[in-house]
Amino acid sequence: MKKTLITTIIAICLMGFTGCAEANELANDATNSFNNLKEGVTEVKENVDNTVNTVKDGVNTVKETAENVGDTVNKVNDATKSVSNLTNNE
Repeated sequence: MKKTLITTIIAICLMGFTGCAEANELANDATNSFNNLKEGVTEVKENVDNTVNTVKDGVNTVKETAENVGDTVNKVNDATKSVSNLTNNE
């Protein structure tokens, strides 16, 4: 009886250790998955930031081009007026 009780206690302890090892392995897997997820989120954030910056740069380029076109239109208008004045004065 005493031998059976000791064997049972040892078996229960071993089962407990096995359960702890499995729980530890699951915890490690969960930690690794979480870290991978964090890395993925960081990468997505960096990609979004880069895209936003690229769009901002594009908008600024369009604004500059529009300003240059406006300046060119004004110069053409001024030149047209000058030619018109020359023609009218002749």
